[in-house]
Amino acid sequence: MITRIQYALITAWLAIIGISYLAVFPVPELIAGLPHIPYLSVTGAWLKHFLILCLFFISASGWGGLFLLKTDISRIERLLFSWGLGAGLIMLTVFIAGVSGVPGKPLYFGLLVSGALLFAVTGKLSFFTSCRSLKTFLLLSSPAVVSSIIGALAPPTQFDSLAYHLALPARYLANGIISARDGNFFFSFPQNMEMLYLFAVTIDNDILANLLHWIFMPLTGLAILSFCRRFAGAREGIIAALIWSFTPLVLFLATGTYVDLAVAFFIFLSFYALMLARESGRSSWIVYAGIFTGLAAGTKYTALAAGLVLFVILIFEVKTRRGAITSAVFFAIPGFLVFIPWLIKNIVFLKNPVAPFFTNLFAGSVIAPAPAAGYISHVQSHGLSISGIRELIFLPWQLTAYGFRFGGAFDITGALFLLFIPCLFLPRQISKMNPRNNTKLIAFFTIGYFAVWLMTGKVMRFLLPVIPFLCLLSAGGLLRLTAQRFMRAFAYALLIIMMAHNLLIYHWTMAAPDPYAIVLGNETRDSYLSRKLNYYNALNKCVNGLGAPAKILFVGETRRYYCNANALVPSVFDEHPLQKWANNAATPRQLAATLNNQRITHVFINRFEYNRLSFEERFTARGKENWETLLAHNGRQLFEDKHCRVYELIY
Repeated sequence: MITRIQYALITAWLAIIGISYLAVFPVPELIAGLPHIPYLSVTGAWLKHFLILCLFFISASGWGGLFLLKTDISRIERLLFSWGLGAGLIMLTVFIAGVSGVPGKPLYFGLLVSGALLFAVTGKLSFFTSCRSLKTFLLLSSPAVVSSIIGALAPPTQFDSLAYHLALPARYLANGIISARDGNFFFSFPQNMEMLYLFAVTIDNDILANLLHWIFMPLTGLAILSFCRRFAGAREGIIAALIWSFTPLVLFLATGTYVDLAVAFFIFLSFYALMLARESGRSSWIVYAGIFTGLAAGTKYTALAAGLVLFVILIFEVKTRRGAITSAVFFAIPGFLVFIPWLIKNIVFLKNPVAPFFTNLFAGSVIAPAPAAGYISHVQSHGLSISGIRELIFLPWQLTAYGFRFGGAFDITGALFLLFIPCLFLPRQISKMNPRNNTKLIAFFTIGYFAVWLMTGKVMRFLLPVIPFLCLLSAGGLLRLTAQRFMRAFAYALLIIMMAHNLLIYHWTMAAPDPYAIVLGNETRDSYLSRKLNYYNALNKCVNGLGAPAKILFVGETRRYYCNANALVPSVFDEHPLQKWANNAATPRQLAATLNNQRITHVFINRFEYNRLSFEERFTARGKENWETLLAHNGRQLFEDKHCRVYELIY
């Protein structure tokens, strides 16, 4: 009787959530908003990028295999952990070489070739054989994988990529050394993925950089599959990995040079390693867990929250006090050693190891408290305020249906998590691996990380490390639903419908950035970038041709990438020097003298961004008058379009 009531309630839940979600994203509207592709003319220009990506994958796996002890794990597991260790090694090698001023290209090609030789010697090429679940996953996930590849093959246009994820590596390459000389607020962040992007733009271009982030999407799916094959079952692994692959948020992030997929991959490998330590009793897996946590933290500060939850899981799983201390040391020290290069970088350049945070604690901090507070306030402004129990109860629905309120139009998770996780309350079948405790630990990590997220910055992308765990819980819930034969066809049909709907949402949303036009041969790179970036024409037709003596001050515009000239481009969180100079100047002539002393020869103004960022409000009345008078009397206009102007300053 209780079982029938449970299934009746779950059926009602599935119907309510499914219908409500489809009402928010109705299929006819999604179909009507799909991109129009007039013709196909694929040239194969992308082939070079994929060949280098494959070489990088092989090389990283070869290098990582040197540090992976011989253990009783499958070939797929060995490949995953080897890749994770090897990618981390390359990240840190690029960083150390960069701050030392070592020429990158010879070193990078040396790493690629030697790593590939190591891979060939260890015989990892045979891992594809005799694995039906892997072949099934690769086949069923191919629509999502191909869809995300199309986005990744287009030139980067995402704001964060152009402001720092790619802008910083491009400046390191131009300067021949990693340094803070350009004064970008985001330089303070850890930059493991940016080191891969530096690797990419040095030996190829930004398309390879896109692909180096994209590859973490299928690899995380493979890690989810492998985890379930060991601890739950192949069928659960296929379902969980497919849910990951068809999650819109994952697909969106896979198209560009973000860092979040790498964070999710490293954190999941850390949890995976802890479960292997728990199963085998080998402390070496705790060391690997610490390393992967350190790599995640060296990619994004938010991973420290995940590391804290993993540390709690580790300590509470140990039965004795002495064992807890030993495990803590094995986990914390390797993680800290992997993370510490970024703390040292901040000490040397910014006089604050954890910049841009805690600026008040470090008297010599290069980043002042005001910009740091502005950034923190910006992050905390995302999402909805949680003022009571009602808002907390409805938060999962808000995240599911209105994820764009938590960061932007790309922040859509789909309904699969909200549909199937409650099914875990149905009666369970005891599997051969007895996944009860693993499920509890997965749920503990999910709740723990979510709680930290809720108390800090409610940005949807910051939740990505928990998505693989939600996939595991969702797959477990779906399988409990299918335990009753009469529910089996309905459950799988609902899964297929919602995955197809997720893919539809992805292409509907991607109609705006429209990567299809350039990837499928309908548009040139310059035409695509001119259409998508309101500042590109000014750079391409004027700024980049000004020559070496010129020094351009960007006003309003904070995206530096695609600018090849000597330019001063403060980020949105930096105190813009023009405002300080103009506000402090007694007269327009004094402002002109200051600009001349700073060797500013040109000014590039993006009027759209100038207004969007309320740039004018930061001037005092006198500062505004000084700036406008100087531009009128000393500025000679060289370029103008709908959004941008370029002036030469005549002193």
